[in-house]
Amino acid sequence: MNKVKPTSFALALSDFLFQYLPNQKGLSQNTVNSYSDALSLFLTFCESELHLKRERLDVKDISRDMVEKFLDWLEHERQCGVATRNQRYAALSSFFKYLQYKNPGYVLLLQQIRTIPRKVDKRQTVQNLSVQAIQEILKAPDMNTKDGRRDFAILTLMYESAARVSEIAALRISDL
Repeated sequence: MNKVKPTSFALALSDFLFQYLPNQKGLSQNTVNSYSDALSLFLTFCESELHLKRERLDVKDISRDMVEKFLDWLEHERQCGVATRNQRYAALSSFFKYLQYKNPGYVLLLQQIRTIPRKVDKRQTVQNLSVQAIQEILKAPDMNTKDGRRDFAILTLMYESAARVSEIAALRISDL
């Protein structure tokens, strides 16, 4: 009978996802799922691109170069944007930080991995609406109806306060 002994990576990963994140860090289930997805993608990359079986992957197999290739793979093969790439890297980085405390022998390797810089997202500048466009938007509600007057009041408040839709939706009478 061929028994597979759990690797240091497998043991640390299970403890990280099922004990450390939810119990010690108190992170929400959505955050834990996000970290889990990132680490699952890393394992998929290791299998498909590096031909390393996930059940045999050990911490000593991981390198900075491997993580950099994973991040490139996310961008080019999986067509992920910079923000997604950085989010996946943040999850990996958090796991590697955790590993440093679990096994001091990996501190140098894991510090090298954690020094990979985040990629800067070249966001487009949001253009302001012209005065004419704002006037057209404010003319749109039908002022002869109750709903139209309500919509006009909301649009005017948003314009004058520069508030977001979520901020307006969360307003209470006591806030006014």
